Amino acid sequence: MPSQLPSRYPCYGICSNRCLNREFKTVRYELRVTILDANRFHYKEDTQLRMPGRKNLFHHTDENTLTRVTK
Repeated sequence: MPSQLPSRYPCYGICSNRCLNREFKTVRYELRVTILDANRFHYKEDTQLRMPGRKNLFHHTDENTLTRVTK
């Protein structure tokens, strides 16, 4: 379920602020999480931004596998 902020914070969404929201607008965010076992999971994300001077969307991607080291 997406989180929502009160309307007095209109642009503080996904790692954003007024300047970023004006110049680098996040238009789509995709996240895939795969549970590998009881102690590991893998994620892959794609944040798509509209940026000045670019015709196509910019894809900022990241992925990693995280392992629990203590219980």
